[in-house]
Amino acid sequence: MNKGELIAAIAERYYFGNKAEAERALKAVTDTIAAETARVGRVAISGFGIFEKLHREARTVRNPKTGARKDAEAKDYVRFRIGTRFESRLEPPEK
Repeated sequence: MNKGELIAAIAERYYFGNKAEAERALKAVTDTIAAETARVGRVAISGFGIFEKLHREARTVRNPKTGARKDAEAKDYVRFRIGTRFESRLEPPEK
């Protein structure tokens, strides 16, 4: 599913087919998650998952194809850990 398909699904389910309203809602949610993760370092949505800002120190890396070494700069990145309700939807149903 891509962004357009997600917007269409949200519009159908919650906005009586109004894709513009669904797109505004999705943008509000994703912008808020991104801004708050950057600001406070952690956004937890109960049952869905946790967005967590982490820091990776500068280090030396190696190109596996050529073996060449180079320095990688320190950087912040976001890790997502799946929540229990989300994870239970991924498991095959009991027989």
